[in-house]
Amino acid sequence: MAKEYQHYPIEEYPNYLEDFEAEEELEIDWMAWCRKVWSRRRMILKVCSVAAALGLLFAFSMQRKYTTTVIMAQEVKSSSSSSGLRSLASMVGINLSSGSTQTDAIFPEIYPDIIASTPFLMNLYDAPIKTIDGKYDTTLYDYILNGPSGPWYTYVINGIMWVPKAVIGLFRGEQKELQLGDNANGKTQTGLRYVTKDEANVLRTITKCISLDVDKKTGVITLQVTMNDALASGMLADTVLRSLQSYITHYRTNKAREDLEYSQKLYDEAKTEYEKALDENAKFSDSNRNISLESRRTEQVRLTNEMNTTYQTFTLISQQLELAKAKVQENKPAYAVIQPPVVPRKSSNSRMSVLIIWIFLGFLGSVSWAIFGDQAKEKWAELRGKNEGEKLPAEAEA
Repeated sequence: MAKEYQHYPIEEYPNYLEDFEAEEELEIDWMAWCRKVWSRRRMILKVCSVAAALGLLFAFSMQRKYTTTVIMAQEVKSSSSSSGLRSLASMVGINLSSGSTQTDAIFPEIYPDIIASTPFLMNLYDAPIKTIDGKYDTTLYDYILNGPSGPWYTYVINGIMWVPKAVIGLFRGEQKELQLGDNANGKTQTGLRYVTKDEANVLRTITKCISLDVDKKTGVITLQVTMNDALASGMLADTVLRSLQSYITHYRTNKAREDLEYSQKLYDEAKTEYEKALDENAKFSDSNRNISLESRRTEQVRLTNEMNTTYQTFTLISQQLELAKAKVQENKPAYAVIQPPVVPRKSSNSRMSVLIIWIFLGFLGSVSWAIFGDQAKEKWAELRGKNEGEKLPAEAEA
């Protein structure tokens, strides 16, 4: 018995011809777009002219920014760099091999976090700042608070942003600044440092001015400081560079300096004991020069042995003191400043680039409207018609 095949209607088979025609219709008609743009060329020129005028207005109103770039590299010491120090220590009976496995908590990758920390930024408050025109010669803290104001459009932006803040403030209520019983040093009664409102604004401004980047492959450190004055930018970059080097040096040599202070204390005590024993021995010898008694010889031997013991202790501690001094010097990190701070000659923000951006945005917006404006209007009219059609049955039912 032959197998019967089920026949499907032709409508259920996919129509590949219609799909191919639909794909052809999705292709962009560049000639049609060019005709639309050419037909509305006057509108495009007007929009570009307005954008150019606004670009000129903003370009000549903006503040010039000057960026100082500093490039440096930190020397990496190998494990064999302290072999000479360990051999010197072994001569005086000290073993330094156990300390060679200590890890360093501060490495170049966290330098950006260091310069963004509150203590580091607060140390920059007293950084000297001068301007090329000689109008300002003050500290960084005073320059930010009482220095030159921003362009006019910053006040417009702040005024616009003030409205939502005021509305939110109505619901939150007035927030008073904390009063923590501060003293002259800006610390609370518990000794903790707190930040006032003015200091918070200064810290935000300094954070925006300073940036640091570390190349993980090469270890090159790039520091950039941007200010609205070329001389101020160069001076602040030099201060930040020195502060960062001082911060890292203080950390790396902290343990060695503590050991040096302790060795210096032992040295002073041993020196005092040795000089005391030396004086006692000399006085006893002078006062008993012509006496040949056994008790005199016994006391002389005792004083001599005590003097020799204190001398040996003094000599050993003297060697330890010199070793501690060498350890401090060894732990000091060395920096190779490839590009030192130099006062920039040109501003980092160009007025021409601002003008070009405005003209480009105006051209892009006007061309887009010339091509898709009619479709947008039709779509908007269609949506409005649907909304009105939905409202009419609802009103009739009511």
